[in-house]
Amino acid sequence: MTRRRRWAQQQARQLHYPQHPPLQSTIIMPKLFSPSVRSTPVTSDAVVFNYRRPTRARLIALGGGGGLWLIEAFDPLHKVWVWQNESHSMEQAVDDARRLSLFPA
Repeated sequence: MTRRRRWAQQQARQLHYPQHPPLQSTIIMPKLFSPSVRSTPVTSDAVVFNYRRPTRARLIALGGGGGLWLIEAFDPLHKVWVWQNESHSMEQAVDDARRLSLFPA
């Protein structure tokens, strides 16, 4: 094998298999979305009022077996539900959503 050919093979190996990998590949990053983190809360019940503006109270099932009622109002400009309040009591959450729906935006 000639010197030129041997040199060309060494260059090709270094291009495909660098001796020193880049710093980013040597850092071990934790998984951002592990199975325990990926389990998102689930809405099981929702009550919607539409008097003067759309509002809703929805039950979010939390990971520990409990639940939390979120009171949200609909923003028609951005087309998203905006958090307004929260409660552990269903009666309080439904009443808050109904009252919030009575007032104009």
